[in-house]
Amino acid sequence: DSIKIKNVEYFKAQRDGKILLIVPAIGHLFTVSHEKKEGQKGFQYPVFDLVWIPLFKKLERSKRKNKQYYQNKNLIDVHKKVSQVCSDYIVACDYDIEGSTIGYKILEYCLNQEKLKKANRMKFSSLTETEIINSYKNMMKTLDFNLIYSGICRHEVDYLFGINLTHALTHSTTQLEKINFFLLSTGRVQGPTLAEIVKREKEIMNFIPKDYWVINGYLKHNRKKYDIHYPTDKFFDETKIDEILKECEGKPGIISDIKTSNFSRNPPVPYNLSELQDDAYKFYKYNPSFTLKMAEKLYLDSLISYPRTSNQIIPKSINLKKPIQGLMKDPKYYERCKNVLKTKLIPTSGKKTDPAHPPIIPTGNLPPTKMKKTEEKIFNLVINRFFSLFGEPAIFEKNQYKIFVNGQIFTLSGQKLIKEGWLYFDPLNHKRIKSIQLPPFKLKQQVDIHLEKEKKQTKPPPRYNTNSIRKWMEKEEIGTKATRSDIVNKLYQRKYLAKKRIEPTTIGIRLIEVLEKYVPDILSIEMTRDLENKMNKIEMGEIKKEEVIEEAKDELKDILKKFKKDELDIGREMEKSIIETYEDQNTIGPCPNCTDGILKILYSKKTKKRFIGCTNYPKCTTSFPVAQKGKITSLNRTCKYCKETYNKKYPMVKLNLPGRRPFSTCVNWNAHKKKNSGEKKKDE
Repeated sequence: DSIKIKNVEYFKAQRDGKILLIVPAIGHLFTVSHEKKEGQKGFQYPVFDLVWIPLFKKLERSKRKNKQYYQNKNLIDVHKKVSQVCSDYIVACDYDIEGSTIGYKILEYCLNQEKLKKANRMKFSSLTETEIINSYKNMMKTLDFNLIYSGICRHEVDYLFGINLTHALTHSTTQLEKINFFLLSTGRVQGPTLAEIVKREKEIMNFIPKDYWVINGYLKHNRKKYDIHYPTDKFFDETKIDEILKECEGKPGIISDIKTSNFSRNPPVPYNLSELQDDAYKFYKYNPSFTLKMAEKLYLDSLISYPRTSNQIIPKSINLKKPIQGLMKDPKYYERCKNVLKTKLIPTSGKKTDPAHPPIIPTGNLPPTKMKKTEEKIFNLVINRFFSLFGEPAIFEKNQYKIFVNGQIFTLSGQKLIKEGWLYFDPLNHKRIKSIQLPPFKLKQQVDIHLEKEKKQTKPPPRYNTNSIRKWMEKEEIGTKATRSDIVNKLYQRKYLAKKRIEPTTIGIRLIEVLEKYVPDILSIEMTRDLENKMNKIEMGEIKKEEVIEEAKDELKDILKKFKKDELDIGREMEKSIIETYEDQNTIGPCPNCTDGILKILYSKKTKKRFIGCTNYPKCTTSFPVAQKGKITSLNRTCKYCKETYNKKYPMVKLNLPGRRPFSTCVNWNAHKKKNSGEKKKDE
């Protein structure tokens, strides 16, 4: 049965003679905050007195009584009310560090310590009916306290670093004459990550290209061209390549050696989150956070197992026939399912393990309705990988000819797939196989070759993208599998990064330069990694959370002491880049009514209200009213409606208003035919 109180829907069910009341938790209902000391104002620091409070109270403090405020308050009220009529308590949130922390904090708020100790925990890796029932029957007799303490510790340590470093950085700018207020922030994982991106950018900026030469050669046979290769791929001395080309000029090529061999490509190992994110980026250029979002949607729809896992080994306890038989009901999977069932059903295994969850595999359930294309692509990646685990190695034949040209040796290579193996089950990887069929040359056969040199330049290291920086974080063991992609998103939101091929902004570069100069410990990978390892030890029951939190405070005290000493200098060195960022953030685009004016967010001296106006004032009086609250961002494109209607290029902007979803609109919205708000389009 469904029951609704205060706009919160919860459920009543019966099992084994017991009445169950099931109340949802939408994310974290409680959050870390800090208690201000008497007389403490604004962005003063240090801040060490932490407290967990309901999210609605934090929103109340910041005067944001929006939809989220009422939703959170009502949910907590319903949890409290329902808990008072129950005798037993079960946490059935996702079985991971966040789910355990969410469930614990709700029960801690609703119950006394004695009841809390007796609470049970359901453990599951998919939301299929069978697994949920089994999880209920075999629930843990107590909560997973080590996981809970690790989660609490992670939240508190992240908050300690985030709030103190943000306060310190922001406070350093409040004493400058030209800057009224500018929010600067960093964190224990954000800092080292941004530092690595800035380091790479400086390598690119300081890179001096060198000239080099390559031999481009091909063999012509029956009107077809086949690329041939010289053993040395780069020549930095042009005279050497000229000598080789001179020796070969006008000389025939002779087949001097023929080699044919087979090689195999083994089937892949089961997907964990990192591998899934890799493939989603490789095939579809989906950024890691989007892939995680899609995978979580598939998990909630009972289509795949829990995605936030590191595991690459499928436990023997999992019934592998069940998902295959379920997928067999869909005609597009039928043939592959039939062939998988002909195997011994022994999957491959990787090296990485995760005690909480198996690798990502399909549940066997099929989507009840048509899926979105993005979801379907991720779903098919999971299915393709799952089928491939049972396949045999793919076998290739490699052919290689060595071509003798007046003392110089060139190589002609080709390959072809002779046995599909696991590639049969994975159409996407199958399509990427390139076969090069070579002519059947004989030993000592003369062939027609063509050679020329090409001048090139060495290239700098590539910029990071959202996936490669995630992999760097994983390699350095900072952040978690679930939070790494979110860290990169935060750096974008704070305007420290720009573009898909990640470039640090002026303020992002300057921030790292200043921190490296005055407080390099903030950017220490070793310190961050050490904290990560200790939080993992809490999870294993090897160390107490209080020890780790106190150690983090001690490290912060040293950092903040150094910061306080040079606070004014830090603010001064950030000043120029902050002013440039202000200018950039307030710039909307070219004025449509004059030739050289720029539309900017300006403030009226008389009313103090903001508006969008032209920098050519009073020569140009173009101006537009805007909302007085929220964030306005240029979309770097113009309005199609205004171009068609008025033949003028009015810029488009994105508005983030308090309590509303972001939407895009034209600066000339007031003149649009649609009532009041003009043509608004919700951002996806």
